[in-house]
Amino acid sequence: MSRAQQFLISKLSQEYDRLFLWVPVLFSVGISCYFCLPVEPWMGWGILSLSFCVLAFLFFRQHFVGRIVCLGLLVMASGFVIAQGKTLWMDTPMITEKVKDVMVQGTIDAVEHRPKNIRVGMSGLAFSQWPEGQSVPEKIRITFRKEGEGLKPGQIIKVPVVLMPARGPVAEGAFDFALRSYFEGLGAVGFASDDPVIVSEHEIGFIANVRHQLNLALRDKMPGLTGSVACALITGDRSGIPDKVRQQFADSGIAHILAISGLHLSIIAGLVFLLVRRGFSLFPWFALNMPTKKWAAAISILFTFGYLLLCSGATPAMRAFYMTSFIMLAVIIDRTALTLRNVALAAMFILVLWPEVLFNPSFQMSFAAVTALIAAYERYRGSISIFTLSQYRLPKGVGYAAGIILTTLIASVATAPYTIFTFNRFAVHAIEANLIAIPLTSFWIMPAALVSVLALPFGLAEYPLMVLGWGIDILIQIAETVSSWPAAVVLVPQMSGWLIGGVTLGSMWIFIWKTPWRWMGMGPIVACTLLMFGVSTPEVFVSKQAGLVALRDGDTLWLNDVSRAYYVSDTWRQLAGMEFKKDLSEHPGFKCDERSCWGKIRDVSYSISRGWRQGPKKCAHVMLSLSYIPRYCEPEAGLRGSDVDEDGTYTYDIKNGMMSLRERPRLIQRPWVQE
Repeated sequence: MSRAQQFLISKLSQEYDRLFLWVPVLFSVGISCYFCLPVEPWMGWGILSLSFCVLAFLFFRQHFVGRIVCLGLLVMASGFVIAQGKTLWMDTPMITEKVKDVMVQGTIDAVEHRPKNIRVGMSGLAFSQWPEGQSVPEKIRITFRKEGEGLKPGQIIKVPVVLMPARGPVAEGAFDFALRSYFEGLGAVGFASDDPVIVSEHEIGFIANVRHQLNLALRDKMPGLTGSVACALITGDRSGIPDKVRQQFADSGIAHILAISGLHLSIIAGLVFLLVRRGFSLFPWFALNMPTKKWAAAISILFTFGYLLLCSGATPAMRAFYMTSFIMLAVIIDRTALTLRNVALAAMFILVLWPEVLFNPSFQMSFAAVTALIAAYERYRGSISIFTLSQYRLPKGVGYAAGIILTTLIASVATAPYTIFTFNRFAVHAIEANLIAIPLTSFWIMPAALVSVLALPFGLAEYPLMVLGWGIDILIQIAETVSSWPAAVVLVPQMSGWLIGGVTLGSMWIFIWKTPWRWMGMGPIVACTLLMFGVSTPEVFVSKQAGLVALRDGDTLWLNDVSRAYYVSDTWRQLAGMEFKKDLSEHPGFKCDERSCWGKIRDVSYSISRGWRQGPKKCAHVMLSLSYIPRYCEPEAGLRGSDVDEDGTYTYDIKNGMMSLRERPRLIQRPWVQE
C-alpha cells in the first residue's frame, strides 16, 4: 500500500464521524451538474448512474476508501436524479411569444403592493380568444396600476391582459427569470390593459387571509416606508420597499434583516421559549413536577412554524425553521443543539424537495453563514469561554459586544463571495452597521413586532406598533447613513461560476474536517480569490434583440441609446461592476446625431449606429452596426447585426485596435427555455 493510500485511510478513519456532513455538499454537486447542462439529458442517464454506483459499492464494499468513494458518487448521482425528477414533475406550460389583448378570468392567489403598481398572481385561469399553437398557462402574474387598489386574494376577476414569456438571462451570469418561473409554475407575466371586473368572491386559506389582512393593517397603521419594512419583517412581503431603499440596505450590509431568516426566527423562538418558561414558573406545582424547559421548546416550535406559514415559506425562513426546530428538538431529547449535523439535515430536507433553490442567493448565503458560525463555535467555543471567563472576566456587556463583532465578522467573511458573485458589490461597512442593527432588531424591533401581532386582534396594538415604528425608522436611518459613507461599496465585475464553486468546496473542507488537514482547503480558496481579482470587464457589449451597443470607459457604461431596454442596460452595468450608465451623446469624446455616434476611447476610434436601420455615418477603427457598415469603410474591427444571430449578450475585448469575442450567448435547450 502506498504512502498516499495510508495517509488517506488514516485521515478518513479519524474523520469517519464527519463523513455524513459531506452528503449535502455532494448532493449539491449532482444538482449543479444537472442544471449546468445546456441540453436536457436523457432521463435514463441518471438511473444508469445510480445503478452503476450501487454495483460499484457492492464490488468495493470491503475496500475502505473505495466504499467511501462509491457512496460519494451515489450521493452525487442522487442529486442529479432528484433535480431532473423535479423538473419533469413540474412540467410547467409556458407561452413562447407575446399574447396581446386576451381576456382572462381567474382567482387571485396573492397581491403585492409595490411602490408604483400592484402585482397580482392568478390561477384557475380561463381564457377567451386564446391563439392556436400556444401553451395555455396554469398560473400568471400581471401588473395593475391604480385600478388594482381594491384587489385581494380570493377574488375571481375578469380582465384583458397582455402576456409575455418569462425571459432567460439577458447576459451570462444574469438572473434567470425563466428558470424561476418554471419552478414556480408561472406560465406567463404581463400587465392589465383595462380595469378588472370582480366576478365573485372565493374562499381562500386561513393563513393567506391572515397574511393579507395583516399586511393591510400594518400599511394602514404605519403608512409609508415604515409600514412596508414592517411587512417585510413580519410577513416577508418586501414588494412595497422602493428599489432605492433596498439598495441602501444592501450597500450598508444589513439587507439580510429585510429577508426573514435565522435572525428573525431565532429571536421569536427565544422570546417564546423565555416567556413560556417564565410563565410556567408562576405555577409552583407545575414548575417542580413537569419538564418546563421541554414544554417551552415544544411551544417554541409551534410558534416558529406559525411564523413560517405567515411569511409564506421563503427559503431562508425554511432553513431557519428547520434549524430552530432541530435545536428545540435537541433540547427536548437532551442532545447537543448546535451541530453541523443539524445543518446538513436541514440542507438535505430542502434540497430533496426543492433542488432548484441551490442557485438561490438566499439559500447560498444563509447556509454559508450558519455553517461558518457553527463550525467556529464547535472548534473554538472552549478557548473563547476560557479566555473570557477565566483570564479576563470581562463584563457581560463587553462580552456581548465582542460576540456581536465576532459573529458579524464570521458571517460577513463567509457570505462575501456569494454577495460579490450575485450582486457584483461588497459592503465595506457591514460590521459597523450590524453592530447597531442586530441588537436593535433583536431587543427592540422583533419583540415589538411579536407583541403587535398578538395585540392586533384585540385592538390593543396602538402603542406596540408605535414602538415598532420607532425602531424601524432607526433601522432605515442606519441603512441610509452607512450607505452614504465614502467608499461604502466596492463594485466587482462578474466572475465565473467555477470560481465560486472552488471557494465553496474549499470552505466546506475547512468547516467539515476537524484534523489539521482541514487547512488544505485554503488552497482552492486562495487560488480562486486571486483569480477573482484578475477578472476584467469587457470593452464592448452588444444585444441585437434589445438593439443596444455599449462601450466601457472609466466607471461608466456608455450606450448608443440609454432610453432603450432599461433592464438589459442596467444588468450590463451591474455585471461590469460599473457605477453609472449614460448615453454616448453625453460622452466628451463623442459626437452623435440621430443616425450614429463617433469618437475615441483610449486612442481607439469608434463609429456606432444608434438605430436598427441606419448604418454608421463615419468610418473608424472599430465600427459597430445593428444593420450594415458602408462599403467604402475598411475598419480594423467591424461588427454587423448579422454577426450576432443568437438572442442575448455578446461581449468583446479591444486590443491594439482589434476586437476579439469574449463571450457569446449559450444555446440552451431546457424545459424552461421556450422556443
